[in-house]
Amino acid sequence: MTNPLIAKQRIEDAQNSRANVAKKRREEAEANRQSYEKFYNQLALLSGGSIALSVTYLGYLKTVTNQPRQLKLLVASWAVMFLCLVSATFYSFFNTSYIHYARNREYAQRLKEEHETMADEVPNVRVIGVDTKEELDAYVKELRDTAEARKKDVTWNQRKEKLHEFMFRACAVTSRVSLVLGIALLLSFAILNINPPSKVADSNEGSATPASAPAKNVVVPKDKVVDISCVGLVTFPASISDDDVTAACKLLFDREEEARKKKGMAPCKMP
Repeated sequence: MTNPLIAKQRIEDAQNSRANVAKKRREEAEANRQSYEKFYNQLALLSGGSIALSVTYLGYLKTVTNQPRQLKLLVASWAVMFLCLVSATFYSFFNTSYIHYARNREYAQRLKEEHETMADEVPNVRVIGVDTKEELDAYVKELRDTAEARKKDVTWNQRKEKLHEFMFRACAVTSRVSLVLGIALLLSFAILNINPPSKVADSNEGSATPASAPAKNVVVPKDKVVDISCVGLVTFPASISDDDVTAACKLLFDREEEARKKKGMAPCKMP
């Protein structure tokens, strides 16, 4: 037969060992919960930043081409990344709510068990202020009514606990999957647009002319060349009107005529 003192010491050692492990588990559980919250916050930031970056990239593509390839891939990536952003943001909310309702359910359960135990054991002990059997029965009934009320609290908190547990687990899976899918779609769009088609002039947009059809010759206005008597050939820009050309020719002719008179030369003939 084992010595009672040794047996008691072994029991206490086992209890202390269990308590140390339980304490370490609580500490690690809190650290893990904070790590999970930080992880999903980073997912939300990453998805939001990817959306902003892809919008900037689309703006760049618009400067080099009017028709980016597979634009629907970019739109799909925006949709799933926005889903990731929402899911990752609400993960912490639903996780915290789940813990809140789980603790409330556990507390209500312990209150219920406490009142039920008191109702069962009160007849076996002396209660101050309860002297008659009628008072004892009334007190026991009050305890059982309170236990029944706590039972309703247990049911309500348990329902909320299961709902928020489902929501935070769904948000966790959705955010992880949607981030990977969104990045894959965004990379596919970027790869397809490494060499985008050349930008087409706005005036040609919507034209039904096939790309292989030859371009029409563009008529370029020519400069105006005038032969002025005694002056020679004079070239005027095409943008000058005919009236201005006539006036300029007359002015040049008059100057040349005046110069010839000063030199004693024969006058020029009017054209």
